[in-house]
Amino acid sequence: MKKHVTIISNAIVNQQKFLELLILAVILAFGINLIANQFPILFHIDPFHIILIGIFLCLLSIVFLIKQILDNRRLVQEYIAFFIYGEKNNLIIDIPEYWFSGQMVRSLNAVFVENINTKKFWDTKPLSRSIIYDEEKVSSRRNVIKLI
Repeated sequence: MKKHVTIISNAIVNQQKFLELLILAVILAFGINLIANQFPILFHIDPFHIILIGIFLCLLSIVFLIKQILDNRRLVQEYIAFFIYGEKNNLIIDIPEYWFSGQMVRSLNAVFVENINTKKFWDTKPLSRSIIYDEEKVSSRRNVIKLI
């Protein structure tokens, strides 16, 4: 429950920061507009060039704001889970009534349907060869493990 509270409170704080940023941007834009209106007159610059520069600066600002908003929307979650691997058929086995394994099987099947190269990669470097059992430790090769 505590995670949900922090996510919601972070979203509210981000909304407030966005509103403050938007108000500051409008005030700043108005001040810059007042100053910028005098540049073509003061330096005898062609109005067409001023319009192009203005459009470029506006688009640059919008792209920057969108990037800032989208960067804060990433969420990383860790799951403590398990899956069963069928070594004979080189597939993850769907465990009835276990949501995680079902999602994993469906996701891998969707990836294999969409990208034939991923299926070939899975078949040529099976998971059973990716985990090396040693007497002292268990190590893994990162090829298929990353796909999972």
